[in-house]
Amino acid sequence: MILSDIRRYLSENKTVTLKDLSVHFDIEPDAVQGMLQEWEKHFSSLAYT
Repeated sequence: MILSDIRRYLSENKTVTLKDLSVHFDIEPDAVQGMLQEWEKHFSSLAYT
């Protein structure tokens, strides 16, 4: 799974929980959380450049 899949899922399902993502993509919640944290770091660093 790549982050674009998460982005697409979020755009289609405006409000989701970590469990929703975990079940949908069939991965552990900790793994989803780690991906979201990386995504957050990436986009917050872009805001300051």
